[in-house]
Amino acid sequence: QWRPLDEIEVEVELENSDTEKIKDGKIKYGIFDTSENQFIFEDDMKFTLKDDSRDNFVLNFKVDPTDLNSDTGDSDYLFVIKAYDDKLGEDVQCVEQTEDLEITRNDDEVITSLNDTRIDPQPATCGDNIEMTSKLFNIGSNDQDDVKAELVNTELGIKQNVKLGSINQGDTDTARFTFDVPE
Repeated sequence: QWRPLDEIEVEVELENSDTEKIKDGKIKYGIFDTSENQFIFEDDMKFTLKDDSRDNFVLNFKVDPTDLNSDTGDSDYLFVIKAYDDKLGEDVQCVEQTEDLEITRNDDEVITSLNDTRIDPQPATCGDNIEMTSKLFNIGSNDQDDVKAELVNTELGIKQNVKLGSINQGDTDTARFTFDVPE
């Protein structure tokens, strides 16, 4: 079970039982939306694998909420992965695996991610005027009206609200805050 904005790490074990090294290996992977009959995310990585050996490979990616279709149910996804020798091609030598996947969303959920927050200047020192921007994602299954973002830091004496208005399901908006760092 995955959620929008999750940082996903998948470990894949591959075995080469052939007598020749795989020099131009490729692992292709992605999230397939079964209701739309299309991939909403695809990526690949290259690998090499010695003859008569096995090795583990790690795939890292993020579930992007802007890729999710509002009409697709939580359980209408597949995680698809295949590995093959790119020189020989998928049709000659390919291993494929598909797993049912659930990407859960609440009805009403707007969140931000630290990875999508920027502070300028960086680093900040006492007396600096700071501008902070934070990307908000509507990862819920409903459109949201009257969205506001709140920045609170009791140590710095900051409490600010920014009204953003409406954010439709799957869309983003950016909250901007400015404040002075106390001396």
